[in-house]
Amino acid sequence: MNHLKIFLRQPEKVLIAVNSAEIILVQASNGYAKIITTSGFYFLTSPLIELARELPARHFCQVHRSYVVGIDHIRSVTNGVIRLGDIEVPISKSYEPRFLSLIKVVS
Repeated sequence: MNHLKIFLRQPEKVLIAVNSAEIILVQASNGYAKIITTSGFYFLTSPLIELARELPARHFCQVHRSYVVGIDHIRSVTNGVIRLGDIEVPISKSYEPRFLSLIKVVS
């Protein structure tokens, strides 16, 4: 699956290991990035664009200037909104083509 373990820098120079498969969503939030995982969430001072570059490109996609989603956690897509469990995220028109190229749509 090509997921990898990443280390998130937390206060007091603590590094927390997180498997990228556990990351549901990365959200830009007031100068921070909030990483939402299957077991909790973390705040980082890194910009969203920087974090997006560190994640496996085939498993993550930026869908809005404020959101990067974990493709494996998507439950549905309806009218420009992605549902990841009980979380809803908008898809911007400018990010939509790349998003659609990453998911497999069967008619």
